[in-house]
This record gives sequence, structure tokens and C-alpha cells, in this order.
Amino acid sequence: MYARLAKFIVKHYQLVIAVWIVVLFYTFPLIFKINEVVVYSETETGLDNLEAMEAQELIDANFAGEVAPSTIMIVMKSDQSNILGNHVRDFTLDMADAIATDGGMRGVLSVNYMWDSIYQYYAQIGYQTAPALFSLYDQANQSASLLYLTPTSIAYAHWSYIYATGGMLSDDEIRLMVISDIENATLASGADGPTVALTMGYANAFYDFWLPTKPFASNFSELQPIVDAAAISYFAPMGETGLFFVALNQGLGLVAYNGAYAQVGGVWYNENVTLFAIGMVAQQGGLDPTFLHSVWALGPNPSMAEAASMAYQIVFDPSTEFDELPGVPSFLVEPYVNVRPETGPENNTMLMVISLSVNSSSEEAEDDVRVLRTLVLQRTQLLQDPVLGSTTEVFVSGDPALNVDIMDAVEEDTGRIEPATIVLIILLVGLYFRSAVSPWIPLMTVGMAYLLSTAFIYLLGSHVMSIHYSVMTIVLTVMMGAGTDYCIFIMSRYREERVAGRSKEEAMSTSLMWAGESITTSGATVMIGFGALMIASYTLIQSMGMALVVAVGMALLFALTMLPSLLMLIGDKVFWPHTIEQATALHNKKEAAGGGYFRRSARFALSKRKAIVLAALLISVPAVYIFLSVESSYDFIAGLPNAESKKGIDALGAGFGSGKILPTYIVVQYEDEIIVNGSLTPEAAAELETYCQRVDAIDNVRSVSGPTRPFGSPVNESYLENMSQDELATYQLAIENTFGSNNRTIMLTVVLQDQPFTTHSIHTIDLIREASDNNGIFPTGTEVLVGGSTASMSDVSMSVADDFFTMRVIVIIGIFLVLMFVLGSLLIPVRLVMTVLMNVIWTIAVTMIVFQYIDGVPVLWMIPLILFVIAMGLGMDYDIFLTTRIREEVLKGKTDEQAIQTAVERTGGIITACGLVMAGAFGTMMLSSTALLREFGFALSFSILLDAMIIRIYLVPAIMMMLEKWNWYAPGRLQRVRRGEKARKH
Repeated sequence: MYARLAKFIVKHYQLVIAVWIVVLFYTFPLIFKINEVVVYSETETGLDNLEAMEAQELIDANFAGEVAPSTIMIVMKSDQSNILGNHVRDFTLDMADAIATDGGMRGVLSVNYMWDSIYQYYAQIGYQTAPALFSLYDQANQSASLLYLTPTSIAYAHWSYIYATGGMLSDDEIRLMVISDIENATLASGADGPTVALTMGYANAFYDFWLPTKPFASNFSELQPIVDAAAISYFAPMGETGLFFVALNQGLGLVAYNGAYAQVGGVWYNENVTLFAIGMVAQQGGLDPTFLHSVWALGPNPSMAEAASMAYQIVFDPSTEFDELPGVPSFLVEPYVNVRPETGPENNTMLMVISLSVNSSSEEAEDDVRVLRTLVLQRTQLLQDPVLGSTTEVFVSGDPALNVDIMDAVEEDTGRIEPATIVLIILLVGLYFRSAVSPWIPLMTVGMAYLLSTAFIYLLGSHVMSIHYSVMTIVLTVMMGAGTDYCIFIMSRYREERVAGRSKEEAMSTSLMWAGESITTSGATVMIGFGALMIASYTLIQSMGMALVVAVGMALLFALTMLPSLLMLIGDKVFWPHTIEQATALHNKKEAAGGGYFRRSARFALSKRKAIVLAALLISVPAVYIFLSVESSYDFIAGLPNAESKKGIDALGAGFGSGKILPTYIVVQYEDEIIVNGSLTPEAAAELETYCQRVDAIDNVRSVSGPTRPFGSPVNESYLENMSQDELATYQLAIENTFGSNNRTIMLTVVLQDQPFTTHSIHTIDLIREASDNNGIFPTGTEVLVGGSTASMSDVSMSVADDFFTMRVIVIIGIFLVLMFVLGSLLIPVRLVMTVLMNVIWTIAVTMIVFQYIDGVPVLWMIPLILFVIAMGLGMDYDIFLTTRIREEVLKGKTDEQAIQTAVERTGGIITACGLVMAGAFGTMMLSSTALLREFGFALSFSILLDAMIIRIYLVPAIMMMLEKWNWYAPGRLQRVRRGEKARKH
């Protein structure tokens, strides 16, 4: 096959170049669309059968509108000034106005902040309370008229009759006449029967207490004690109606009733009766009297706009501080300010929550974050404390903001990594070939392969699945590393054949026959490794495997076709200014000197083979211990650059608990309806509160909210009793928001103390699920599902653990079979897999030490998985390069020792150069600001250097020398190296 390929390229190399250029030309437009299929979310799993996804489906079906698709949070924090100061209030108000009027934010559903909640509360309470307040005034005024006008009428009429009759009538006769006059006057006023009866009964009671006071009390101060006695005597036994008269008399009195009047809306009102009505509403409704005075000023029938204007003047009055606001319920403050002692320092963190109608990874969400940050930046001067002079810090955070910061970090990283990779390749390849031209040939070849791969990955991302943001960076480095390695290997073999005196055509044919087979075998093993990722359940891993298979396949295809064509086109000028003659002279000089470093290394490895193998085994013991004992992390937030969103999460965590930004949801679905006439059944309420208490007791759970605790704390009955009807309505609405539309589903919200993706939080999900599975609380048939971002990642961790085992089996078996057929040996594939596994274990151990223990950054869960796959694939490269060359030398008739020594000497420089190039390419990822790429870069570059400079140069020759002839054993026709066969002609 390779002979035919070589013959075709030697003859038609110009056609090959032209075809690739045409293909690139037509796919070029797709390259620039790659960002359309790249996602920056860590919680998009693609796993529809996991519990968190099932919980989300129930939420979507039963709580439409209650959980926004995504949320941006503006986090304000100040350790010096009061976060409740007016400067922060003015900032939030100005931000809300800007969001509403700027027009730049496209996906805004709602903007929620403490001041607006208080404003809306005041407006609603004012609108609903004003009619009731004036109605109470009317009732009180009518009752006061009865209480106080009746006694004065009696006193006046009594004295009038005495004067008119000259004292000739008895008290009983005068009483009869006075009472009759009062009855007639009451009837003439149009009063109904009960009112007339009430008036006459009270008049008689008063007369009874008044007559013994001869010579008769007549002024207000004298009449008041008699009114008190009569009111208690007559009204107290009547129950609620009578007690109102008693309370009215106690709170008002004759003197006060006859006080000043004031106008409201052109109508005169008794000021003291007004005060009584306000006081009673304040007492019964739990409302602040100062606030009710503002409500009174609205008049008896205000419009909602008038009530809102009143509320605005109260809340946003420049001279009014927060602690001067009348009667602010705590449930309006606690969602936005860390006011509770158990949350840590009080009043130093405030939230402003913007709910979006779009997914956090959407383009609209990205644009909204950027617009919002611009609006914040334009208003930061408002956060200057006028008293202390300190400035409140402000951060735009939340899931969409995290995605934007990751996106920006990746773009910045790419801007550093790409040029660094290219410069490094130019330097290393140039130094290896001692040429100014040589580096550009692999770069051109791999660059074209990368562009075409990007176009194919875009098509896959458009029609198959989205591509994780880290994939394209890894694709770039893998292609630059592996692709350049393939090019170097062919170019090096081409130069070797030219130094041996063969023509350009012969040299190219030989290079493709031997080096082509090596890099094809290597590429096949790499693609098997990456292809195993595609069986993963997790979308991120699938997309990485799919993209890398395409990338490596394209790099291999270009190395086998485009590179030889370019070499045929350029010829020996590719090594300019170094010439073939100079290369020949240098080779002869090394031979005369007894060989260079790699010949000496080979001799050392062969002579000290047992010691080298023993040393490798001893080093592996602590490495295995570290590998097995250190737990990887799912906390990608900890590895993010110190960007604005992360600072916001840190500030949020200090004040509220880090889990507030991505809460956990528990969906409880009963078999039967538990919501009847808009209320939860007592049995269900008791069960849910018991369950909430169990979850709340779990370590790392900051708060649990649900129908029995809508704001995170259990309902206090005495607290509810002191609420007004309007406050109760607000409280009830919060409760109803936890009710599902099917009347049998409840949603609980859990805020964790730690950040949502820490190992502690992941384990907390397990504990919550254990509490759900073994609760013994709910009736049989009740389904309890835990969802949210943390639960999704917990599900992913379990899924990946299962997938990882399957992947390892597939990779090892697949690579073993490829190597067995290609190399014609049973033991070499086994030895090769074992040395690569040793490499992986050493690398993971060192990576854990460097990042987890020294740098303090947890090693992310993907690192061991991806490292194993890449190391099993790319790590095979150098072993295959070396082993195929050993086999070639054996087929030429050399002994195993001679073949190993020659192969190490001839390929040592190539393998080292390739290792430096690939390690350098991966190492540039350490320039990244994200821990994920830094860890990838370190682990992969360390693994490649370890493989190329230690394992392949010393350990592999030592093991193969110990095995000797058994290296090539295979049953029957599989065995390709037979001691009796003649050297293959070439």
C-alpha cells in the first residue's frame, strides 16, 4: 500500500497539492463559523436519563416561569461602608433604570433588588390599605359621634328643660323628654333600627351614670368619666362590636374628639379620629404608623399610580436612610442582603438579580452580560460612600457571566498559545534540521490540516453536538504536536536516505514505505484512544473525542500526502542552508567518533537493563499510591482566572453561601394531589417540613426553602400573626411559587455553603439523595428528585467513572490488536501498554503534587481521563517509531542487541526532537489563565518528555533486551519477524 502511495505521489505530487488547495478554498468559509458551535457551559451534559435531568424536566413542566433559564447577579460588597447606604440605593435604582431604558439587553425577564421589592411592597400595601383605612375612619367617626354627641346632647337638653320649666319637672319627667328628643333626632337622621336601638340603649346607660352627679357634670372633663363608665357598662357585654366602642373611647375621648380637623382631597377629617384609625390598622395589620400616615394622605380611593408615587417618595427620598424606612419586613431584605447573624458579617453584601429568558450559553446572554458590565462601569462613581469615602465593590456574576469570562479567557489564551506554539516549532524544527526552511514545511502542512479540521469540526458541531470551549485549544496543540512529529519523522527519514546516496524519488519512496507505516500505525493508535472518548455519556468528552479523531486523522492524511508532495516540489532546498553533503559529512564524523549521545545511551540501557527496570518499578510504587489516594475535583470555578464573575462568586459565598449563585433544586412529586383550593394539605406540609429539616441538617447546606419555609427559615406562627393581610398575601405568593401546576409537585430550593462544584458540594448531593431515598417520610409512590447544576455534575461524575472503565478497556484492547497485527508480536503490545500506563501513573502523580499540593489548585476530573487516552495514543508514537525501526534492523539480519542499539541511535534524535516539539506544543497551554488548560498543558508535556527522553531511550531498550527473541513471538502467520528469513530488500 505504501509503495503504491509513494509511487503515486512521486509521479503526481503537483496534482496532490492542487487538490488540497481547492478543497481548502471551498471549505474556508466554514472555518470562521466555528465559534457558533462552541459552548462555554460546564453543566450541559447531554445526559437525558440522569436524575438531575429528570428533575429539570419536572421543573420545566410544572414550574414554568418560576425558574428562569439563566440569571445574572450584580454583587455589591463593602467591608467598610454600609451596604444599605443611600449611595448603594441610588446605584441600584440607576442601574434598573438603565437596564429598562438602554435597550441593549435583549433577554431580560425581570430585574429584582431590595429597594424595588420595598417600593413594590409599599405601593401595593398603600393601594390596598387606603380604602380600608378610610372605611375604618368612617366607622370610628360614626361610633365617636354616638359616644360623644349623645352625652353632650343629654346635658344640654336636660339643663334646657330645667330652665324652661323653672325647675317644676322631676328628674324622671325631664329624662323622658330628653330621651324622646334623642330618639326623634336619631330617627330623623335616617338611622336604621339597630343604630337607633344602640343609640337609645347607650343614652339610657349614660343617663343612669349622669343623674347621680348633681348638680350635674356639664363640661368635657367632667363628662369623660361618666362616658367611660357608661361605655364599659353598656358596650362591653356586646362582644366584638361593643369592644370596638370601648377601644374607641379609650383611644380617643371627648376632648380629643372635639379637636382640630384637616383636609384630605378637599374633605375635612377629624385629626384625632384619623390617628385612632391609623393606630388600629397599624396594630391589627402589623403596619408602621408612619407609613400609614403617608397612605392616609392618598385619600380613600387612590389609583395604583398614586400609590406607587407615594411609595417612590418614601423609598427613594434622598434624605431618608434605610433604617428610617417604616416597617420593612425582613422577608423583603433577606433575599438580597446578608442581614442574618448566621450568614457572617452583616450588611456588607447586596444582590441585584437579573433573570433572563435565554439560556446562559446563548449569544443573547453573552451580549447582555457585556452590556450590563458597561452600564455598571459607567455608574461606579455612585458607589462612593459620601461619609467614609470608601467605594463599594461591584461584580457582575452568575452563570452567563461565568461563560463570558471563560470565553474571554480562552480567546486571550489562544492569542498567547497559538503564536507561542508556532515560534517554538520553528525554533525546535529549525535547530534539529539546522535549516531556516525546514520548520515552515511542517507548519504549512499542519496548518492546512488544522484549517480543514476546523471546517469538519464545525459541521460536526452543527449537526451532531456542540463543542466544548477547551476542545479547540487541545485540537490545536495536538495537531501542532502530533502533526509536526509525523512530518519530522518523514523528513528525517527522507534526509537519512538522501545521505545514504539515494535519489530524491528513491528517498521519498523509502521514507513513505517505512516512516509512513510507522506514523500510520501511530496515528491509528492515537485515533483509537481518542475515539474511545466518543462512547462517553458526557457531551464534553464526546465532543473532545470526536474533534480529536478528526484532527489526528487530518494531520496524518496531510503528513502522508501533502508533506511528501511539498518535499518533492522543493527537494533538498528544504534543508537550506544546510546541504545533503554537509549532513553526510556530519554523519560520517559521528561514526568515526564512535557514535553520539544516543549510541552511548543505548549501550548503557542494554548493559544496565535489570537495574533500569528495577528502578522504574520502585519509582512506580509511590506514584501508584498518589494516583490512587488523591481525589480529582469537579470544581472548574476554582480553576478559573481571577475574573469578575469569580470575584462575585467569592463575595457571594462570603455573604450568602457560594451555592446561592447555582442553587440545588429538590422536586417532590406525590401520586395524589396535595394542593387543595390553593393550599397545601396539613399532612403534606408536615411531611415536607420534616424532610426540609433533615436536609437542612446536612453539613454544607446553608438553607432550604419550600412551602413551609418560603424564605429559608421555618414559618414562625407568632411572626405570621403579626403580619398584615397584605404581608400575608406576599408570603402566600412565595409559598404558592413552590407549588407545581399539577397540584401534586413541590419544589424545594437548597443553597449550599461551598461553591457548587467543589468535591464537598458534589458529596453533599449524595447525602441529600440518601436522605431522599431512605426518608421514611413521604407516602409510598412519592418521587423525590434532586436537580440543579451541582446535581448535574454529580451525575456526570458517576457516569464518567463508569465510562472511564469502559474506555480503558476499549483503548487497551484496540491498541493491542492494532499493534499485534502491525508489529506481528504478542509481547511488544503488552510491553508497550505497560510502559505507557507507567508513564500515565507517574505523570498524574507529579501533576497532583505540582497543582494540588504546591499550587493549591485542585486537579480537575478530566485530567486523568484525557491524559490516559492521549498518552496511550501519542505515547505509542515514539515506541512505534523505535520498535518498527528495531524490527526493520532485525529483518536486515542484525541481532536483537545490534538492532536495538542501531534503532536507538538512528531514532533517538528524531524521537527527542519530536518529543520536544510535542511537549512544547502542549506546554504552551500552561500560558493559559484557566486551570483546566494549564493542567492539561503540564500533564501532557511532562508525559511526552518523560516518554521521549527517558522511557523510550532507556526503559524500552532495557525491557526489549531482557525479552530478546520473545519480543517477536506471535502465533502462526501473525509473526512477521522470523530468524531464518532473509533481510528484506528495500
